[in-house]
Amino acid sequence: MDRVAHEPAITNGGRTIAVIGTPLSTYHPNENRDLQERIPKEFLLISQILLLRDAAQAGPQICSSSLNET
Repeated sequence: MDRVAHEPAITNGGRTIAVIGTPLSTYHPNENRDLQERIPKEFLLISQILLLRDAAQAGPQICSSSLNET
């Protein structure tokens, strides 16, 4: 996350969109965690990593075999 770009935009009343190259649950660098938590609440945060590709975010999955039960 590029704090140097996002903070001035926010401070000056602008808008910002952050695109990160890590899963949404990963903070890199860790010192930008506060900013990474703030941006999706007030603006937009996009991860380049597919949601279900990250095992920590996968959660319960629907088994396709259970869909075929009668």
